[in-house]
Amino acid sequence: MQRVRDPAKADLFLVPAFQESAWCLKPLMKLTRAWQASPVDYFNRRRGWDHFAVFHWAQDLLRWPCDSWANDKSHSALRNISKAVGVLRSPWNPENSASVVAKWAAAHNIFEVPYGGSVHDSMFWKLRDRSARRLLAFASFNKQGHENTYQQMSLRTVLEQQCRRSAPECQFLPLSSGKVTMYSLFGERRHPVLKELLHSMHGAVFSLQPAGDDPSRKGIIDSLTVGCIPVIFHKEQQELWPLHWGPWVNDSHVFIPADDLLSGRVDVIQVLRAVPQSRIFNMQQNIARRAQSLVYPHKPLPNDAFETLLDRVQHAAASDTYR
Repeated sequence: MQRVRDPAKADLFLVPAFQESAWCLKPLMKLTRAWQASPVDYFNRRRGWDHFAVFHWAQDLLRWPCDSWANDKSHSALRNISKAVGVLRSPWNPENSASVVAKWAAAHNIFEVPYGGSVHDSMFWKLRDRSARRLLAFASFNKQGHENTYQQMSLRTVLEQQCRRSAPECQFLPLSSGKVTMYSLFGERRHPVLKELLHSMHGAVFSLQPAGDDPSRKGIIDSLTVGCIPVIFHKEQQELWPLHWGPWVNDSHVFIPADDLLSGRVDVIQVLRAVPQSRIFNMQQNIARRAQSLVYPHKPLPNDAFETLLDRVQHAAASDTYR
């Protein structure tokens, strides 16, 4: 699939309706007007099924200015548009249960896709000599500024304590909360912090990836795309990105229930020491083969994240399953 300028040659149409976009507000009117000067109304021709949009998280579709995209009063053509979201379980709370979210997502043609990660070159996730890994585990997160509905912040405190006790096998890189964290990772000073974080994770066998305000975490993607096995602690994290990670999730992570750590029944480093080398090697092999499915690369790769996203949209456009 390739980008074309002539709509007559297009199979799919991207609507640039992210949160800050003008397309978020009154989309039906704008989509109808967009083709008024064209001999063909490419939006209504297929009732929106061949159009798609990408949003940061599902919560964007529940609040102004994007709230007309996926509510009970949404026009049927808007419901038909495929809507990719980086986080589906947002907000993450008992009222927003998996079954409630799944029903809402199906009704409005919403599906979850991975965040954009920091790594785009396959050389970083291809399998290397296991002896080159200098760390058993690496962890980097803050412990403030997040919800604690599922004890995820309490868990972060426990993980930091256990990691620090096991130095130098485990390295902990603290991140400040709030704007300092965002500025350090994504602003002008991003290079030193992000470089240290990715370099340390690349040299570790495992990375500790506790949930934050929602189950997803960019760190899981960064971990996999530097060839490091993520350790996750909530079952909702095992259900992330079902199209992209779901087919191989069981062979690419370690799961330790958060309750076991919070109760003091287990120590995360002791659990990781006990993982058989054969299992580690199998997970590393699987990551080396499949990590590109979580990447939006500068140059297309077979079965990369964007190709998988487009396959899902094309299937929705062609299949009666979604009609």
